Amino acid sequence: MADVLLVVDNMSREYTGMLLIQRYLKDRGISSVICSRFVSFHAYNKYRPKMIVLPHALDAFLPEIKSNCFVAVLPSESGNGQAHQILTINKGTIYSKCYSDCVDLFFAWGPFMSDLLVKEKVFSREQVRITGHPSTDHWLLPSDGPRPDVMGLTTTFRYVNNSIGGVGECTAADCSGSSRGNPRA
Repeated sequence: MADVLLVVDNMSREYTGMLLIQRYLKDRGISSVICSRFVSFHAYNKYRPKMIVLPHALDAFLPEIKSNCFVAVLPSESGNGQAHQILTINKGTIYSKCYSDCVDLFFAWGPFMSDLLVKEKVFSREQVRITGHPSTDHWLLPSDGPRPDVMGLTTTFRYVNNSIGGVGECTAADCSGSSRGNPRA
């Protein structure tokens, strides 16, 4: 049994970030297991976590686990500021079903992604936290002026190659309580 199952989309790009998240959780007394997205349903059944952190909501097993587990999406892809790409990844298409209705908490890469997903009714404002690197917003932000001191939560290290800093912070209060009565990590 584990408190949190951390699912990695691309091991070479995101495994280090997940290890850091796992270390953060361990320092707070929260047990976690990291697995590849290719074995995530098997890992869910083996560890029966209270919370699962996925790179997207494209997995067909989400409806089966949503009543037993808190589901968070920490996206591995930003959509690069393209509304169509963000919606394809997080809302789905007629060719690719997305189970966004099974997601309890979504970590947006920036205000553009957050506002678009709320406007398109993919997620409610209460479900979205702006965190990680706002790669979707770099052309919308002013080029001069103070930069935030807070680095957000992300599994990828793409921000190392970009000149702007993080825009948000996820606190423990963001992950406490549940609309379904399930414990959150």
